[in-house]
Amino acid sequence: MPQLTNVERAVIISKLEDNWSLRRIAAHMHRTEKRARPNGLRKISNEEEDQAKTIWQTEQRTEKRARPNGLRKISNEEEDQALSQYVLENPFTTSVNDCAETHFPGCSKTARRRLKVAGIHNHAPARKPFLTEVNKQNRLNFANEFINRDETISNRSE
Repeated sequence: MPQLTNVERAVIISKLEDNWSLRRIAAHMHRTEKRARPNGLRKISNEEEDQAKTIWQTEQRTEKRARPNGLRKISNEEEDQALSQYVLENPFTTSVNDCAETHFPGCSKTARRRLKVAGIHNHAPARKPFLTEVNKQNRLNFANEFINRDETISNRSE
């Protein structure tokens, strides 16, 4: 079964806001009634519908829900928090090393996913800091000291 495109979702949401029934939307879009629901969601109560409309009107987005696939999470909240705390304390380590150090039960891909959920995203690696003014001055003094000499700086004999 093909999934709904973003355009089709927008059309469905606009039709729902215009108080069209799911059956009418499905007939209009040549889909089954189940596929006419945005994201294939179950029928919701009036309370949930009001909450969803409020979110849509204020933030122009729909609530994202995890797709249940029947599998339980391999890690618990404590292990996820321990992993994220370790990464915050040691930002330059790899995810494989993070898993080994915190005894995270999942693979490194799962660890990266848990970190992303916790709000810790990967970034470009840190760059070497620029020279400080003291380092620049010391290098200039060293270079000026040997600028007019014919001898080599090193002590090696050639």
